[in-house]
Amino acid sequence: MTLTEFSDALKAAIPASYQSAAPAGVRPCVVWSAYGSRTLDGDDRTQTAISKVQLDILAAKFPDPIIDAVTDLLYELELPYSDQGSSYDPDYGCFRTILQTEVA
Repeated sequence: MTLTEFSDALKAAIPASYQSAAPAGVRPCVVWSAYGSRTLDGDDRTQTAISKVQLDILAAKFPDPIIDAVTDLLYELELPYSDQGSSYDPDYGCFRTILQTEVA
């Protein structure tokens, strides 16, 4: 799966999804960012690069159904993820749930 395919699947499942930043005041929404990669090596060379992706789920309340929508999509896409936690974020003025996954 490419990052473009990931972005398209996310946008189809959650229309309020954005890369890098969301428009001011849009809640709930998902903001995703690729923040690096790791490689899978074999036969003395790099076989593939695996992009690391962070999803910030922003919602006025917690829990919010958008969180389940995102985790259901990741399950459907067979992308394991780690939940970095949920808390009120005063910088965003809402609850923020952070998930991290890898897209290869």
